[in-house]
This record gives sequence, C-alpha cells and structure tokens, in this order.
Amino acid sequence: MSAADLRGVVLIQGPGAIGRLLAARFQRAGVPVELLGRGSPADLSLSLIENGQISHRGVVRRRALGLPGATLARAWIIVTKAYDVRDAITSGMSHVTPDAPILVLSNGLGHDESLRELAGARPTLLGTIACGARAEGTDAVHALGEGSVLIGPPSGGSTRSGEDAAANALGSLFQLAGFVTDVVPDGCFAQWSKAALNCGLNPVAALLGVPNGAVPRTPYFRWAIEAARETAGLARATGLELPEHGWCERLRALCDATAPNRCSMLQDLEAGRRLEIDHLNGWVARRARRLHVSAPRNRRLAEVLSSEHAQLLLKLQRFVREGVPEAQY
Repeated sequence: MSAADLRGVVLIQGPGAIGRLLAARFQRAGVPVELLGRGSPADLSLSLIENGQISHRGVVRRRALGLPGATLARAWIIVTKAYDVRDAITSGMSHVTPDAPILVLSNGLGHDESLRELAGARPTLLGTIACGARAEGTDAVHALGEGSVLIGPPSGGSTRSGEDAAANALGSLFQLAGFVTDVVPDGCFAQWSKAALNCGLNPVAALLGVPNGAVPRTPYFRWAIEAARETAGLARATGLELPEHGWCERLRALCDATAPNRCSMLQDLEAGRRLEIDHLNGWVARRARRLHVSAPRNRRLAEVLSSEHAQLLLKLQRFVREGVPEAQY
C-alpha cells in the first residue's frame, strides 16, 4: 500500500481542535477529507490560523454519526478524547471501506486493546501527535507550534496484513500535509512514551491552573516526575523498554518547548468538560494494581482530579483568580 492506494476520502473522527487542524492541513495539501462527529452534518467553513495569520480557508464536509456518507472513506484517523475511542471505533465502521486502515492518535492508554477487540481484520495503527491546536468558535483553529507525528503498528510488528504498508502510506499523507512525520516500528512504544509525559505534566498543570512553562518552577514539579517514572515502570512491566531515568529532563524540555500552552486537561477543566484523567493516571493506577507495580502518585492524581473533585478544584481556581471582595468573607 502506498499513498496513492489511499486515494479517496480520508475520514477524521473527532472534530475538535486537533481534528480541525488535520482537516485544514490535509485539505490545503489537496487531500480529500471529511470530519465525522456528533451533531449536525452541516459542512464546516474552516479557517486555519498560523503565526497569527489565516493561512487557509476552505469548506470541509462533515458527517454525522448514524447517518450514511455519500462514499466510504479509504483511510480513517481517530482523534477523539481518550474516553471516546472505543465508541469511535464501533460507530465509525459504517463510514469506511472494509480494508481502510485505522489510525488512533488520541491521548491515553489502552487503545491497542480496543483495536484488537473491535477493529476486525483491517490494518490498525497507533500514533502520537505533538502539535498544539486551539479551536476558536465553530469555524477556526489556531496552530500552536510544531511537533512531530509518530505512526506505527500497535505491537512492534505487524499482526494484521498490511500494517507496515499502511503506516508508510499514512505517513506520506501527513508529510504531504506539512507535518514532520516518522513511521516507527512500534506504535505502542510511541503512545506509552507520550503518555508518561502526559501523566506527569497534564494533571499537575491542571491542578495548578498554569501554562506548561510555569510547572517546573513550582514545588509540585516533583509530582509530575514521579507520575512519569511510575508510568514508565508500568510500561517496562508490560514488556516495553521505556527508560527508567531522565524523566525530569524530558518533562522540563517539554515544558520549555510548550511554555505558553495550557495543556488539554487544563483547557477541559476550565471549560467544564470531562477530563481524560481516567485514561491516563487512572488507567495507570488500575493496571499497576493488577500487575503489582507501585504507582501511588498516579493513583493520587487520579483521585484528586476525579469528576467530583475536579469541579471543586475549578471553583477554587476561579475563586483565587477572580478574588472575592472583603465584605463577602
């Protein structure tokens, strides 16, 4: 399979900020693309904003779950929230050809298991995307810095026919769309490596209510380091050789590279949306318990950012940020 074999519609499931970023850049590169999500199938007039300037405008076709599309897509990319990935796999099947490769770029862990269980015989791929994006209103997306896209088979070697070829073909499409892209031998390793950083940075930034660059300057940076180390230790217990040391340096480099960004978990908290904590720190804590691996920092962060506690935290952050007149004390 080559990029030419994927001629036809590329379906992007998850029309949030990253989904819009992919759609705009693919369309700009001449790749037919459609967005799949809940709600109205009305077409989306989309503006891509890079370096403060509109770099692309176009109308992107939208599909609604439960309604058939005019044609079946030849490739399928899932960028939903982590907690929606399983439903996305089952609900998107009717919109793609039986042999369309499926690539999951969503945050979180456990997607390899969902693919094995639900995707049938089609080629399955895992990957990560490190590009920042912020949606504005209903028709614009801001690109917030460049980062690499990693794509690979889900278990360090092809378990389904055509996975290596599908990874190369999709990698070529991402490169055509202007993304720095690497096809890697093990998509699981890539997702675990990113998850270790996410398990460290995201909940701590959300708890503090600060952009990424501020986290290393706080006493709570050690919580991020501990959570990342625990996640890497769990990965090693499953057979993935994530490094044992160096997480302080990796987290600090990530915070420096994305200093002005407010991580997705903090954005979700501030918007009152459901958090991905259960598919990051919560997932690590549950799997660590099953494998008798120590992960107390992940467990504690998951508990503190549970849905009930997260709402209390949001109220507290607003209280501190906005202040309260002395007469109300």
